Amino acid sequence: MRVREKNLIRKDWRRVGLRIALCYPGSYRSGMSGLAVQTLYGLFNGRDDVLAERFFEQEGTPRSIESGRPLNDFDVIAFTLQFEEQYASVLRMLLAAGIDPRRPRGSGQLVIGGGPCATANPVILSDFFDLLVLGELEPILDELCSALSSSKGSRALEELVGRRGFYVPGLSEGGERAFTEDLDRTPHIVRQIVAEDCAPEDMPIFGKCLIVESCRGCPLSCRFCLSSHIYSPFRFRSPDVMLKIIMKGLAETGVDRVAIIGSGVSFVPGMEEVLEELAASAIRVSIPSLLPKLLLHGSVAEHLAATGLRAITLAPETGCSLRYRIGKKVGDDEFIEAASLCKDVGIKKVKLYFMVGLPSETKGDLADLMNLAGLIGDRGPANLSTSLNVFVPKPQTPFQWAECPEPMETRRRYASLRKGLMRLGWPFSGSGARRAAAQAMLSLGDAEVGGLLMKTVLDGGNWISAGYRMYKEGYTPSKEIPWSAISPSDNSKALLEYKKFIEEKTSGC
Repeated sequence: MRVREKNLIRKDWRRVGLRIALCYPGSYRSGMSGLAVQTLYGLFNGRDDVLAERFFEQEGTPRSIESGRPLNDFDVIAFTLQFEEQYASVLRMLLAAGIDPRRPRGSGQLVIGGGPCATANPVILSDFFDLLVLGELEPILDELCSALSSSKGSRALEELVGRRGFYVPGLSEGGERAFTEDLDRTPHIVRQIVAEDCAPEDMPIFGKCLIVESCRGCPLSCRFCLSSHIYSPFRFRSPDVMLKIIMKGLAETGVDRVAIIGSGVSFVPGMEEVLEELAASAIRVSIPSLLPKLLLHGSVAEHLAATGLRAITLAPETGCSLRYRIGKKVGDDEFIEAASLCKDVGIKKVKLYFMVGLPSETKGDLADLMNLAGLIGDRGPANLSTSLNVFVPKPQTPFQWAECPEPMETRRRYASLRKGLMRLGWPFSGSGARRAAAQAMLSLGDAEVGGLLMKTVLDGGNWISAGYRMYKEGYTPSKEIPWSAISPSDNSKALLEYKKFIEEKTSGC
């Protein structure tokens, strides 16, 4: 891969005490399309005593983007874990560098990890990582870097046992996540790396764009949603702070487009004010996904259209009755009105996210979904597309107790919905039942599942086939769920919420 970037950071290796290999276990395009790599890169390199260089999954021996050095030249190998499906890539990257993922803990280079997957269930990774960061890095960054700089190997790990935000496999009895309480006082990386020239297949999804985080968490707290539970409580940046970040970031990067992200962006107070200011300044804006609540508020749709936005993503998930039962209390009428408004203001494309196999789903719910799709098709823009995915239970959520959908029945329902959606003439994407069952094993599993994954990678096998086979053989985690000692959420509270869901009979639509 060849890429020319702006705002690259290169440091003198002789003048730093700690060298970190910042690894994204996936493609350059995927890693640079989000804010995680940008933030970690900026935070680590913001310290004079730390050097961080980026690695992405590639053929052959992994080499850093900045200097072309191999993983073995670094003191610490740090992975950001955004999706369970990346676990196999983690193992492949280590093996390609000649590093045994199951080496004695604390020996040689330290392998550490963080991100939503590590926070939700670090136990499945416990045989491969020396240290896992639980929650958000900003409030514990100095503590982590100081421990890694002052001590080596097992001594550094021992220093962090029992501290908030750290889980040391084999030493920690549990863990408490770290989180920042005030986003307005939390640093936001404005001098972001911009890919100026690369192959089309490597270009980040947003292209040459400044990515701005508006919030963390989501007050809706849908029962299936990992993000809203591990990033609670809901926190957001004020309009003034967000605009300052945007204006400074545009000056630092030289781009003319902003992507405003956050799982609860539709609930951020003052978002209309931000969009109005950006539209008046002729700054282009993207918001990857939002709820009708925001789109239908005041003149938000007009402001978005005025910034040049031509595509919107809406996520009804399912039909109205089941949508209410899973905690997403947004009516069909809101989605239909939002799609109609997009057409009226000149937003030409709407993408819809749907799910199949949700707990308590009936054939009536599937009929409701197709009815909603038809109404949106009648009222919305001509350019409509869908993404249909199978439900996967996630740890730390009320649905962690829900059974993964039975693959044969899910396949039938998936095929029926796919046929109906394609009959509408819409482009279609999604993932099927086998992949969902395998992903559920990675999501809910313990060290035994990690061992199976390791064997699959060593044998050159397919993790989807291996995970699906384990699911079919009836694997269930130990009686005490693997992540029971890990906060952020109170599992007893999540259990009560799940029992409440099971008892609910009416929709509220």
